[in-house]
Amino acid sequence: MSRQRPLLVPAAPAAPDGPGGQAVHLRFDEALIEATAHDTLATALIAAGVLMTSRSPKYRRPRGPYCLTGDCGTCLVRIDGRPNVRACMTPVREGMRVSSQNSYRPKRLDPTQLVDTLFPGGIDHHHLMVRPRIVNQVMQEVARNLTGFGELPEGVDTSGYEYLAHELPVLIIGAGPAGQAAAAVFEAAGVDHVIVDRLDRAALAANLDDAESRAHAQPAKLLADTGVFGIYPGPHMLFPGREDDLALVAASERHPNLERLHAFRPHHLMFCVGSRDPMLPFPNNDLPGIVSARGLIRALRRANARIAGPCLVVGEGPWAHAQLNALDQLRAPHAPKLELIAPNQIERAVGGERIEALICHGGRRSCALLAIAQTPASAHELAAQIGVALGFNGGGFGIDRAHEAGDHGRCGALGGTSLWAAGDVCIGVDPAAGQAAAARDGARVAKAVLEVLAAAPHELPDATHFAPAEPPQPPTMRERPVVGDRFAEPAAKEPS
Repeated sequence: MSRQRPLLVPAAPAAPDGPGGQAVHLRFDEALIEATAHDTLATALIAAGVLMTSRSPKYRRPRGPYCLTGDCGTCLVRIDGRPNVRACMTPVREGMRVSSQNSYRPKRLDPTQLVDTLFPGGIDHHHLMVRPRIVNQVMQEVARNLTGFGELPEGVDTSGYEYLAHELPVLIIGAGPAGQAAAAVFEAAGVDHVIVDRLDRAALAANLDDAESRAHAQPAKLLADTGVFGIYPGPHMLFPGREDDLALVAASERHPNLERLHAFRPHHLMFCVGSRDPMLPFPNNDLPGIVSARGLIRALRRANARIAGPCLVVGEGPWAHAQLNALDQLRAPHAPKLELIAPNQIERAVGGERIEALICHGGRRSCALLAIAQTPASAHELAAQIGVALGFNGGGFGIDRAHEAGDHGRCGALGGTSLWAAGDVCIGVDPAAGQAAAARDGARVAKAVLEVLAAAPHELPDATHFAPAEPPQPPTMRERPVVGDRFAEPAAKEPS
């Protein structure tokens, strides 16, 4: 059994024996979905018209993919018994079993969806059913079962686990245009470095706007599928005289049957994490089918797909027009032409388990997909965890490099690790200027790091080096005879 693809279609029919030519079949709840080998789970579901992947914990509102790049948590599903997996970052595979979360089946008879209808003004949990006590206890038990996200994994995890420790001159977080440009500078200079990104290689290639750049080889020292989840002071930094201890960067590398924990101790750490797509405020902006315009463009490139259903774009300014033109080029010939709607014209979105239309001041506009083209905001959260200075540019917060003399890209230090930033994550680098501007900034900052590495002090020829030595051996033990409960007196030496 196969499903018609009403919203997305392949860009061109692939040969059965060619790359991506074989159809991939997976099961989502009660439905059998047919996808292509290039699809992620999110694009496969959108193509099949399945836009709802879960319900919100409190009000049980329908949820579906929004960012399509792994930045939000609205597409979390259960895959082969593993809960809370992002559908937008998971490639499809034959026989995959996928279940929606926080919903009862069949979905049409899910009683929890009435919560949003019964409490249109919100739930005041401070005064709801507080008396009598037995009613309050029953209410709390029901609330505990409705909230949370997902259930415990099934069976026993048979994946392998490894721990790897690294100490190296340069670590780059983020393999976008700025990160890849910086890695190219370090590679050409012969500087040992590693570049990590939580996306896989196919997603990183699809994220590049220039087709020529997508065809180039990716950095040789790239660790894809590796997400940094924390940056910590060095374990000895609080000890007297050890204030220059290197920072600890913790990252997790995930593969189907293996998970690696990486502990990086870099002398120089570069933030090239880019930007995220924000949401515009309007009623019902959380309906499934409302997606990020930039994320949709990248998802279509990766899946080699085209828009086949009615789609509207919401935004204003040069950025919104650029996203509209890019999406229009990714539209199937028979699909309706895309239209740009100004945010101030929107009254609300309408729909149930998926968006059906946009109510505007000028009337009702039917759509199956609604792409939000808001200027991206810097992904500053990781740098903010360790106290990097931030600034506000009117659309969001970003790393502020202005407080550092010279503005060479340095943004602080953590112990003995120098912190640098490049690309869209910084104040002053406009995402609307294009990826070429971010790449130039990444290369410029990398050259500044090279200058610091070249000026680093070398060992003095007359310096005293302390090498570890073996500890002295204890004296040889000798046996002494025991008489009763005492050692026997040693025999007196005969006079010579």
